[in-house]
Amino acid sequence: MRKALLLSCLLALPCAAETILIVECVDTPAGKWDKPACVEFERNSKWIKRLADGDESVIPLLREAYDATFTYEERRRIATELQGHLPNDAELWRESYTLAEHAVSGDFTPGGEEHRDDYARFATNALFLIAEDPRTHALMIKALASEDSDVVCAAIFGLASQKDAAQLAAIEKAIRRFPEKQAELAFSLFALRTTAADEIALRYIEDVDDYLTARSR
Repeated sequence: MRKALLLSCLLALPCAAETILIVECVDTPAGKWDKPACVEFERNSKWIKRLADGDESVIPLLREAYDATFTYEERRRIATELQGHLPNDAELWRESYTLAEHAVSGDFTPGGEEHRDDYARFATNALFLIAEDPRTHALMIKALASEDSDVVCAAIFGLASQKDAAQLAAIEKAIRRFPEKQAELAFSLFALRTTAADEIALRYIEDVDDYLTARSR
């Protein structure tokens, strides 16, 4: 799935819209957990757009920006865009996957006491952004058992995006564990795009039009 389409789909998820980081910028970052400098952000955004339009000449520029960037948020943004565009994306993948693992395990200690919430947000964000990659399949199955509804939402979206229809019974079981979040979680099934998935989703969601719109993308 193209990055722009993936982000569009994620922002359509009621359970993900507040979790996915929409990066903004500041004149001078106060620290590594702050938003990136606007000069850097705007330059990298232009390169990211060119890459999305098929201009692979910007890949080395973005790779250098990834190594040089000061803030965690901008580093995460560049890493997400570069994955799949490098001959070997092992380093970038390891960073994103480690964050995703921490989201599933609930281990947010790498952020320290002061930035625990920031790290938790980054970790859950990473889980959503790599959810469609087949390399996450085992992690997504594990994530279904989480007590965090955002993590479960990412798991459902990931397994649906990976077209794992064999997990539908387990997915519905996970949805039922969150009575107040059932509609939001069931919405993620649009990514599977099968009649069986739709039948489950429509037992829980109320806004059918939004679901069908997301399914048609």
